Formats: sequence, C-alpha cells, structure tokens
Amino acid sequence: MKKRYTALEIAKYFISKSGKRNGELLSNRKLQKMVSCAQGLYVNMYGEPLFEDEIEVWNDGPIIPTLYEALKEFGDDGIPPDHEFDPSLIEEDATRLLDEIHSVFSQYVGIRLMEALMTTDVGNKLVWVM
Repeated sequence: MKKRYTALEIAKYFISKSGKRNGELLSNRKLQKMVSCAQGLYVNMYGEPLFEDEIEVWNDGPIIPTLYEALKEFGDDGIPPDHEFDPSLIEEDATRLLDEIHSVFSQYVGIRLMEALMTTDVGNKLVWVM
C-alpha cells in the first residue's frame, strides 16, 4: 500500500513547483483542476487513491471541498508557497506523475485551462503519463 496524502499536501507540492519554475502563483481554481486530475490518474495507474479527500462536481468542474475551504481566503489570487512544506515528503512515484501534470497544466492560464481540458490536446498529453 502506497502512502496517502491530503489534497492540500498535493496542492502545496504543485505550488512549490510553480514558484521554483517560473514564479507563477497558482489560483485555487487551477489547483482544484490539477489536484483532481492527479487523483484520477493516480487511481488509474496504481489502483488506489492518492488522497482521501472527497471530490465533488460543481459548476466549474471537479472541486475538492476541503481544499477549497483551506484556500478560499486567497480568492482568485495566486497562492503563495508554504515555506514550511517539504516537497520531499511526497514519494517518487507520486512526484513523477505530479511533475508531468504540472508540466502540462502550467501551459494554461485561468479559463483557458478549463477550455483546454475539454479538448483532446490536453487529454492526449496526460495519457502519455499512464
């Protein structure tokens, strides 16, 4: 059995990657899409969830209520890195997947991400991970 994380830990991993890569601060909305995608792909690859938090379907797509609540104070603004978070706590099998998701999603900004998820272009890039 692989280690399970919280959705917030996965989000903090993505936040730490963005800050180091290009200084971009991720929004709650973008993180919701990235973390939800990570869950789906991880379950597909390993047959078990990456995290236990529940995912719901809202008007904007998949939302993880616990993650939304933890980050809602930032509104639509970018979320700064948590300097107390240690990315090395995430195991290598998960980081390989998360790094690929970050690479694909970082190309899209705001509403363009939601539009891109509806196309086969992003889907095809993510299938490569599997």
